[in-house]
Amino acid sequence: MKTTLRISILALVLLSFLFPAFYYAQLPEQIPIHFNAAGKAWFWQ
Repeated sequence: MKTTLRISILALVLLSFLFPAFYYAQLPEQIPIHFNAAGKAWFWQ
């Protein structure tokens, strides 16, 4: 039981790093950091 739990936790930790790394190239050049009440995106400049 402990071994299964540890393997599951390790798999989730690895996925939390691998998933973003896999899709990093598909991110836009600028990422909005805030949306105002009108829905307009605000970018850090």
